[in-house]
Amino acid sequence: MRVSDLAPRFLDFYDAALGAGAERRWQLWQDLYRFAPVPPTPEGQHLARQMLEAAWPRYPEVMDRIRGGASGVEPAPGPVLQSVAACLGYDGDGTVELTVFVGMLDGGAFCFGRAGTPVVCIPVEQEAAGRARMLPHELTHAVHMLAAGRTGGWERSVGDLVLAEGLATRVTAALLPGRPEADYVGSMAEPDWFARCQAQEAEILRGVRERVAQADAAAVKAFTLGPGPAGLRREAYYAGWVLVGHLLAAGRTLAELAHAPGESAPALVAAAIDSYLA
Repeated sequence: MRVSDLAPRFLDFYDAALGAGAERRWQLWQDLYRFAPVPPTPEGQHLARQMLEAAWPRYPEVMDRIRGGASGVEPAPGPVLQSVAACLGYDGDGTVELTVFVGMLDGGAFCFGRAGTPVVCIPVEQEAAGRARMLPHELTHAVHMLAAGRTGGWERSVGDLVLAEGLATRVTAALLPGRPEADYVGSMAEPDWFARCQAQEAEILRGVRERVAQADAAAVKAFTLGPGPAGLRREAYYAGWVLVGHLLAAGRTLAELAHAPGESAPALVAAAIDSYLA
C-alpha cells in the first residue's frame, strides 16, 4: 500500500483563506487544494462549494486530527486491507494507493481507479469508530477492482454498481459482525434511511431491474446521490446489500462474486432480482 497525505496541502489553503470572504475562499480552495468527495462533474464542483461553506466554521474542532495527517489515522489501514483480501480470496499482485485527505466533515470516502491502480481516499478528520466501518467498505472496492479487472471509473452499469456496493457492505458485515444491518448499509446522516428502504424494497429492486444495463453518469448519480426510481438516495447500496445477501444464501461466495467480470454484473444482478422477487 502506498500512502499519499494531502493534509499539508489543505493546511496551506486553510492558512491562506483565514479571514477571506466566501468568494475568495472558494478561489483559494480551487487553486491550492481542490479535493473533495464529490463526483467528477460540474455538478460535483457545485456541491463541493456548498460543502466547503458548511464545513468551514467547524474545521477548528478537528484541527488536531488534520495536523496529525496520515500518521494519526486509526485503525491502521494495512491490516484491514489484508483482512479484506482474505475475505475476497484475492492473493494476486497489485498495489492499492491510499490518499488521506481533509474532507467536508461528513465522513465521505471513496475509491476510484487510476491507470489500473485502485485509489482509496479517506478523510483524516473522521473519528476512529466511523473509520472502522468505512475502511472495509472502501478497501473492498479496491480489492474488487484488482480481482475482477474493473476500471474503477465513475461511469459503469447499474448492475456493476449494485454488485460492487453489495460486496462492500457484506464484506464489512463479515469483518465487523454483530451490528445492526443499518450500520453496514445506511447513511449516518439520515437515521431513518434504512427503514424507508425496507418499506420500499420491491420498488427499489424493480427500479434497478429496469435500468440494470444502463451505464452513464446520470444512472450512477440516480442510484448513489439520488433520487433513484423509488425517490431515495443511495438505492444501489440497499439493493446491493439485499441482492448479494440473497446470492450468498443461495450458495455463492464473496470470493466468487468478487472475481466475476464487470461485464457479467448486469445479468447476474437481473437474475438475482428476478429470483428474489419471485
